[in-house]
Amino acid sequence: MKFNLKGLVSIIIGLLLILIPTSTILSLLQFIIGFGIILTTLIPALLVGFDFKKNAYLLTKTIILIILGCVIMFWGFDTIGSVVGVVTLVFLIIDLVNSKNKKETLKKDAVKYLISGLLIFVGINSIVDILVFVAGIILIIFGIIDFIFANKTPKQESNNNKVQENVIDVEFEEHEK
Repeated sequence: MKFNLKGLVSIIIGLLLILIPTSTILSLLQFIIGFGIILTTLIPALLVGFDFKKNAYLLTKTIILIILGCVIMFWGFDTIGSVVGVVTLVFLIIDLVNSKNKKETLKKDAVKYLISGLLIFVGINSIVDILVFVAGIILIIFGIIDFIFANKTPKQESNNNKVQENVIDVEFEEHEK
């Protein structure tokens, strides 16, 4: 029987996704993303020594990214998701009020309204809980299928017996002038 590392790793990761609480995974992910945003903003600014007095855009961008990194680290994705959902919903309503064909605009933006509502009322953490659970189940199924079919693959022929593809056999004669 052939050992199948890919199938084993898939099953282990799938079990971890199901067994480890999603809040733990999200907390770790929030810290890594928030800290990463802060570091990737500050390190270039400090190393290169940006002149913030001459470049107001760079100063504004740096401040906004540092605030975003802190918000992600300390408040989490749910807060940001709710804010994004509310802001998106406000813009959608403004667009609906200003449009001439309200019914067509409502049809066109129905998915955006749904996503905004999910972000506001359900929250990113609940959505991620479902996605992580489904991903874990899919990985376990993939690993089991990989284990089952790992030994049923046809054996490869040795290089000596293998027929070369895309080779043209040509015979030629040499004529005298």
